[in-house]
Amino acid sequence: MNQSNSFVKNPNQRYAAILDNLLEVTQNDPSVFTSLNTNHFYDFYKVFGRDYFSALVRVSATSGAKIELPFIESNLSRVRKAAESIDEPSLMIELFKNNDLELSDNIKSQLFTNFENTKPKLIEKIRVDIQKSALKWKILDRKALSVLDETNIWPMHLGFLYVSVSIEDKKIYAPLFFHEVSIEFKNGRPFLIVHKNIKLNEKLVFILNNAGFNINITFDYSGMSIEQIIFRLSRDWNNVFPLPENIVTPFEKKNPDNINNKTIQFHTGMVLGIFLPGGGYSRKRMKEIIDNDEIDKIFNIDFLKSAYAKKLDKQIFTDKPKLFNITKTNFSQDRAILSSLIQDTVIWGPPGTGKSQTIVNLLANILFVGRTALVASQKKAALEVIRNRLQDLRMFCLCLLTSKDFSKRSFYEPLQAFIDYLEYFSEFKSLPAGGNQIIQDDELKWIEITKDINKSQSVDKILDTYRFLMSNCYKPFSSNIKESATCLSETGLNKTDYDNLRVLAKNVEMPHSVSQSGTIDLTEFGPWKKEFMRLNDKSNAFTRYTNPENFKHYRQLRKRAKEIENLLPRNYSGQISDFFIKTASVSYEQLEWVESISSRQPDYDRNELTEIENIKKIMTINTIRKITRFSSEDLQMYKEFAATIRLANMDPHKFIKNYGRIIKKIIPVVITTPDTDLSIWEKGEFDYVILDESSQIFIEKGLPLLYLGKTKILSGDENQMRPTNWFGVRSSDDTIFGNVESLLDYALSLGVFKILLDKNYRANHASLMTFSSKHFYKSQLDVVDVAGSNEEDAIEVIQVNGKWEDNKNIVEANTAIEILKENIDNYKKIILLSFNAKQGDYITNLIIQKYPDLEMAMRENRLMIRNLENIQGDEADLVVATVAYDKTAKIFSTYVGRTGGMNALNVAISRAKDKMIVIKTIKSTDISNNTNSTDTMIFRLWLEFLEKTDQERRDFVKIAINRSKNSTITSYENNISEIVVNDIDKVTRNKTNIELVQNYSVGTLNIDLMVLVDKKPYKAYIFDDFSYVKNVNNFIEFKDKYKFLKSKNYDVKLVNIINWAIIKNSEMKCYEDAKILQFINSNYGANNFTRSNDDEEIALNLSDDFYNENSSKDINELSKEWALYFNDEEKEQVTNTQETIKPEVVKKATKNKENNALNPTKKNSSKKTASKGIKDK
Repeated sequence: MNQSNSFVKNPNQRYAAILDNLLEVTQNDPSVFTSLNTNHFYDFYKVFGRDYFSALVRVSATSGAKIELPFIESNLSRVRKAAESIDEPSLMIELFKNNDLELSDNIKSQLFTNFENTKPKLIEKIRVDIQKSALKWKILDRKALSVLDETNIWPMHLGFLYVSVSIEDKKIYAPLFFHEVSIEFKNGRPFLIVHKNIKLNEKLVFILNNAGFNINITFDYSGMSIEQIIFRLSRDWNNVFPLPENIVTPFEKKNPDNINNKTIQFHTGMVLGIFLPGGGYSRKRMKEIIDNDEIDKIFNIDFLKSAYAKKLDKQIFTDKPKLFNITKTNFSQDRAILSSLIQDTVIWGPPGTGKSQTIVNLLANILFVGRTALVASQKKAALEVIRNRLQDLRMFCLCLLTSKDFSKRSFYEPLQAFIDYLEYFSEFKSLPAGGNQIIQDDELKWIEITKDINKSQSVDKILDTYRFLMSNCYKPFSSNIKESATCLSETGLNKTDYDNLRVLAKNVEMPHSVSQSGTIDLTEFGPWKKEFMRLNDKSNAFTRYTNPENFKHYRQLRKRAKEIENLLPRNYSGQISDFFIKTASVSYEQLEWVESISSRQPDYDRNELTEIENIKKIMTINTIRKITRFSSEDLQMYKEFAATIRLANMDPHKFIKNYGRIIKKIIPVVITTPDTDLSIWEKGEFDYVILDESSQIFIEKGLPLLYLGKTKILSGDENQMRPTNWFGVRSSDDTIFGNVESLLDYALSLGVFKILLDKNYRANHASLMTFSSKHFYKSQLDVVDVAGSNEEDAIEVIQVNGKWEDNKNIVEANTAIEILKENIDNYKKIILLSFNAKQGDYITNLIIQKYPDLEMAMRENRLMIRNLENIQGDEADLVVATVAYDKTAKIFSTYVGRTGGMNALNVAISRAKDKMIVIKTIKSTDISNNTNSTDTMIFRLWLEFLEKTDQERRDFVKIAINRSKNSTITSYENNISEIVVNDIDKVTRNKTNIELVQNYSVGTLNIDLMVLVDKKPYKAYIFDDFSYVKNVNNFIEFKDKYKFLKSKNYDVKLVNIINWAIIKNSEMKCYEDAKILQFINSNYGANNFTRSNDDEEIALNLSDDFYNENSSKDINELSKEWALYFNDEEKEQVTNTQETIKPEVVKKATKNKENNALNPTKKNSSKKTASKGIKDK
């Protein structure tokens, strides 16, 4: 163990590391030793002067007045005045030295050689520094906000009542108390806002007490002034610890060598700076866990890990409980939710795979079933995302999140809204429970039905007849299966009619011209029609039609000839007997069987979400029932609880402690960070503990949280960043607690059940994530381009001739600034990512000094400055990255090249939604290929990826394993593929800007058939070959692929050998010129993409509307034999064939500015056959 970091006397050796690390103390920690050697710490006296200092120590927290101090640069003003009266160079140099103002050797020399000219220049420089002093306060403010984002702890404080002591060669010089402050800018002028929060330096108190000093402060100092606190301590510690009577003096700078006193000494002065004084609650709770021997019981893992997967599968496929999700999910997310509800689970979420959506749905399910949960993360931003996505359900959450402007008002406002909603609620009525199974009952039945299809030996012939009939009808066989099973029934035919009509085909006497030529001459049609009705007298089959009951219907068929049209092909030009040949060997029952199958296909687009409003009302009713059942004591406490919320004047920390019993009863979810004091909750009081971004939580911070829950859920990614210790090194030893990096690592080492979220929703271009998918996730991560997205390169690389010098690259920094200026109004959110923190600080300072528009964007969070260490959890439409290093940099010693650097790289390059611009000086060849560091090698491979051409980076996508298809192709897939391709080709072969592509790659997935318009995705088809009949999981993955492509805005249809006959006609309409032109004018779907429900069965009845629609069509588009009857259906013979209805010709668009080309000229105008015209992309 690193002994220099331990202040603990003889702790239990197994847990020494975690107890030490909970202090988060190093000799560089300003909460233990304060130094003014950085630009994050300032002597309060020198900045604000004696008067403001004196006034501040007398103001109490109960005064009610807002304390607002202007940064007057008192010290600089005093130095300027003193300098004006100095006439000797040595005195001037001494003045600057005593006030921590640097003078270069050149200026010192000029003071001695030319004092009269140098003195005014120095005085003028001081004036300029006073006017420009706002810059350093902006930098301090940005630093505080950065720490807040990472820790959810507001870090800016005034430290006072300084203590010095030497403990076993460890030097202490730290404030006993902190006063919380922040900075506001009004018209560009900075003001220090002094809040009412005075807190104890818990780190210092622990160290002193552990060394044997008895520092025990029991009185309530929260409402006292600094002066009153010092007076009270002087009285209580009389003759033990002498305190100064007045602390209003300049801060006395000390270094460790100056501190040798073994007894505690107090000092005057006050320091403004960045301090993190916490560590008390977590360590106290951890000590409780260790003392109770509970640390090894937090996770109770079975030896047989396979039991967890079996338990989950039983839930999904046998027990089939309902989930109450409020945002859309995929199968991996549903599995993660259900597993989390029944057992300890790790939700392994690579970048952009929907970890927060999964947690939100998990919380919705927890709330619906009346359970409680604690949600925590080290990243405040991650918790805010969860809270916001809960929408109205967040009213049932107690959010303990800190912000710069955190106040009692911001704490109490949500609670006020909550109790008002409860107390004025009046909608006490039953509500539908809702909810959906992961796999629906009708989907399981469908899988069973497809087994029958595979078993049937004559299925091909039956389906061929089915498609023949459907292709010549304008609706499914029947809108009501109980009334009729085939389209024949629409003409009034029953089963007997159908069977007799099949027999009738053998007895029809054909005209010679028809039977020999195989075609029908329209001029002979009239006489032939009479022959059609004349039957062979020797036929016994027709005798059944001579009885009165059937003959009546037979006369109707004769009279309404147009209804017979529905029995024949619409574009029929062949033998009249083809219809009868098609149906001769297929029975009515077989067609009815196919029809029953088609009607039982699952609805893949059903709404699987539960209404948030319903959950909200159900929760409210249950909460009200709880309150009405309160004991008189609890009811009285609730009244005080509600009154305190409305008054909003109690300190939030005290409010939680005072009313913890009521909070536990009526607020089921607590959202907070690991550093929050949760001492009112005991072991196992929460049903669930959910830790987001658990790869960034130290084990000693996470275990006290998990201790409070029955079921533990960890969301995170072992390939993302590990926890960061911002202020120093950590203790380590040979135990698991001293070696493990994060809580996630600890859980995985124990074998906690893990589920991978396998689909990336963040990246709109697959190329933004394929490097990570291949090198970090073994190509198990699905990444897909968004349909209709701009083809502009998603990754742009700018190679510059920069120089890595003094921990920054000025050329890259300036290039980054120019790119930000060009794009700040083009994207909703931009991240400037620096691979080096100093480079990020340099760019931040440039922006604050010279670019007010970019500074304003930073304040509005439209622009975020991040580095590798702190970018996890953030995302943006555009990421601009500056690598900064050149060939002289020792990459193995940089953050990206050290152990864990590859995880940081994975996080950094996966933040962009639309585009990433990388500015770099270094080349991949500048890094040795023989490096032994895996992290450095991954960085080199990434540089190689960037240096590929655009096409090579796109081809890199294809390297990923395509998990969406089986290697074997079934006969059904081949069959339906050929049918669909031929059908679409028939209607598009004259539209030369339409291309049909099979196995079209959209990232790590392929689409079976993609129809392109001007090379842009228009219609997508996935062929269902029923290959999932033996494995339900395969069906779920098949459905998941469809839903994923839908989420990426593809207009996709699931097609099988049955449903194509149903949706074919509606699909063919999509290839009409008007539809194609509409798609082109919508910027190829990018502007106004809307999901259609075209795959729903369209029920059209063959009524007068049918005939009116078709009467306007070209006779050549109708069956030649029956088109003659449309104008006079009552006539037995057609005497006038000249009244032919001509079709409406669709004007083809030409290629010009006013009208996008529907038919651009191809290099080869000859039309290939459909099979040869299909390309693999």
